[in-house]
Amino acid sequence: MKLKIEYWINDNNFSDAITNIFSESVMCYKNGIYRPALLLSYISFMNILRERILVSDGPKVFEKSQWNQIQRNVIKDETWEKAVFDATQQRGKIEQSTKAKTRDTIFSISETIREEIFYWKNRRNDCAHFKTNHIDAFHVEAFWAFLQSNLSKITIVSFQNRFTEKGVNL
Repeated sequence: MKLKIEYWINDNNFSDAITNIFSESVMCYKNGIYRPALLLSYISFMNILRERILVSDGPKVFEKSQWNQIQRNVIKDETWEKAVFDATQQRGKIEQSTKAKTRDTIFSISETIREEIFYWKNRRNDCAHFKTNHIDAFHVEAFWAFLQSNLSKITIVSFQNRFTEKGVNL
C-alpha cells in the first residue's frame, strides 16, 4: 500500500538524492523502525533547505560576504546540517538607533514555524543519539504532516525573487 507521504514526495519533484533518502525513511516506517524513519525524514528536510540556500542569491538585505560564508558552510559535510538549521533560526536585524533594517531573515517564516523546526531538531537528536524520549509512528506521521503543511512556506525571499513575484524579469 502506498502512503500519502509517498504521493507527496513524488508530486514535489525533489532531487534524486532527497527522494532516495525519503524512500529509505518510508521503508523504515513501513517496517516499524521509527527512529531511523524520523531521522531520515529530517535529513531529507534539511537537504531540501540546503538546496534552497545553494541556489539562492540570498536575502535582499544581507551582506554578500556573510551569505557566501553560509553557502560555503552548507556545502561542507562537517558543517552543512548545523549551518542549515542555524539559517532557519536566524532572525532579521534592526539597528536600534536608526530603526533601519540591517539584515533580513534567511528564511521568510513565522515564529511558529521557526519553533516547530527547533522542536523537530530535538526529535532528530532523540533519534540520532538514542535518547530516552520514546519515538513512535505518530512522531514520524506528525513530522510528515509538518512538511506537507509548511515546506512551501519556508522560502528565501531574495532581491531577485521579489522582482519576479511582481512580474519584473531581471
